[in-house]
Amino acid sequence: MTESSVPYPRDPESGPPVSRGRLGVLLWIGCESMVFAGLIGTFVLARFTAPMWPAPYMVDGVQYVPQRVGLLIPIVNAVVLSLATLFAFKASNAARAQREVDVRRHLTAVSLFGIVFLALVIAELKIEGARGLELRAGPYGSFVILITFVHAVHVLAGIVWHWVIARAPLMLPLGGLNVERVSIVGLWWGYVTGVWYILLILLHLA
Repeated sequence: MTESSVPYPRDPESGPPVSRGRLGVLLWIGCESMVFAGLIGTFVLARFTAPMWPAPYMVDGVQYVPQRVGLLIPIVNAVVLSLATLFAFKASNAARAQREVDVRRHLTAVSLFGIVFLALVIAELKIEGARGLELRAGPYGSFVILITFVHAVHVLAGIVWHWVIARAPLMLPLGGLNVERVSIVGLWWGYVTGVWYILLILLHLA
């Protein structure tokens, strides 16, 4: 087939409206949103159909009323994730400006904030566990632990992603930084941060 037989002229600068990498992340976020939607939907149903909340539970014939989880660590973690998202977007801006040193520095900061988040989650579960919060502590304890754990796994996935990016070369074969690889990181951290704020409101303030 010759060039003249092509029904529409080719534009060498044209391309898909969304890159494959960005599309992949958006599809991943869509799939994970279904997971959180199921967990949050089940929680909302249990929360607003219970006569009182946290709902009491029975152990060996004795009724217990679980204590609400403290707000300090969840709020601090909301700030930590917000800072992680901020530095993820700073890394994206640095990539567009072709500043590789700044890109790696900002991505390192994002990873450190993610590690701080996970450390605070572990500390929170230990502190609240000493106060009686556990999986068998009725629907309240089950939901708080399960949903917090699932979210923490998503933050861990972001940290592993950074490790993969850090080990791979950021420079393209023809020169210049791979802006796309860095910029899509901000989408993931913006997503996990937004989900955490939703969980903060539902699990701890509702």
